[in-house]
Amino acid sequence: MRVKTFFKIALPVLALIGAVGIAGVLQATKPVLTPAPPAETSWLVSTVSATIDTITPEIVAFGEIVALRDAELRAAVAGKIVTTSPAFVDGGRVKAGDLLVAVDPFDYELALGEAEATLAEAKAHLTELEAQIATETASLKQDDDQMALTERELERRKKLKEGGVGTDKSIDDIRMQLSEREEARTARRNTLKAWRARAEQTRATIARNQLLIKRAERNLSDTRIVAPFDGYLSETSGSIGKELTLTDRLGRLVDLGALEARFHLSDAVYGRLIANGGTLDGKPATVIWHSGASETRFEARLARADGRVDPKTGGVELFARLAPIEGDTPLRPGAFVEIRLPDRTYDAAAQLPETALHDERTVYAVEDGRAAPRAVELLARLGNDVVVRGALKPGDVVITSRFAELGPGAKVTAR
Repeated sequence: MRVKTFFKIALPVLALIGAVGIAGVLQATKPVLTPAPPAETSWLVSTVSATIDTITPEIVAFGEIVALRDAELRAAVAGKIVTTSPAFVDGGRVKAGDLLVAVDPFDYELALGEAEATLAEAKAHLTELEAQIATETASLKQDDDQMALTERELERRKKLKEGGVGTDKSIDDIRMQLSEREEARTARRNTLKAWRARAEQTRATIARNQLLIKRAERNLSDTRIVAPFDGYLSETSGSIGKELTLTDRLGRLVDLGALEARFHLSDAVYGRLIANGGTLDGKPATVIWHSGASETRFEARLARADGRVDPKTGGVELFARLAPIEGDTPLRPGAFVEIRLPDRTYDAAAQLPETALHDERTVYAVEDGRAAPRAVELLARLGNDVVVRGALKPGDVVITSRFAELGPGAKVTAR
């Protein structure tokens, strides 16, 4: 009984001791593994080859066509429309001097005729007055001569009286005659002044009638509304039989020979163009109009910049004058267009994707499979590109990918 109990207790203990021993032997005899160092990551990157050259980038902007000159057509006289030109429609193309609308000229022809008749009557009256003035002037000259003779006669009779030959009565008679002649001469002078005053009044009437004739001629001319310059019509309003009142609006005439493209440039680009005394006047530009699938190009030159900076955008409005367009064109004010013009010229520079530039002063080139920094100066931004100048060499393979681990010595693989 005791032996059975002993084995029941001893056998599990012996088995446990044996297992521990075997585990110890296995642990002591197991092979030792040395960990391998981690492999260095090589980053797959996009690259471009740097070209060092003289670069004149192209600025691309968008804007709209505006008319440098247009005229609002209004009625200058009142009346009934009796004629309209077949071209007097929206979109009608007309030449300078073409008749657009004619107002009934009857009343204005009548007014001109009356003014001319009144002028002729005033001129005839002036001729009559001038003839009368000439007669009175001649008569006054005779009166002066008679006065001179009478005065000499008076002196002669006084001398005779002093010599004892003449009488007092003869002297009194000549004095009476002299007084009568002086009175007649004074009356004639007053009459002559009156005739001359009437003549001046008539001359004023003639001058006033001449002005009335000019006005009547102007009004008669204004019954014919003609195109002041070549262009096309829009917003036309007017038909035969319509009664026009003064200043009624008839339409608008746009000069197709004086079109401009108005577009916006950022303050940075504008400042770059005018830096170091640069000027925009006359700078060439190309205006591109996309109409459906077609593309039409127009040569242009920068004409001027707006007089102020736009406070909302911080940029400037510029105007490019299109060269005169030969023949007809569907281009109209309001058309959305693309404008291309040359930027400043940069020597010994490279144009790279914007993603190649880090911190505005560094790009990375691939050297022996690793990223090598190149110090550069940012010259300009052109859309998604940048123009830089610095330590880059022709043919440098520049990294354009961006990732957090990119830095000096990073292992890279160019695609």
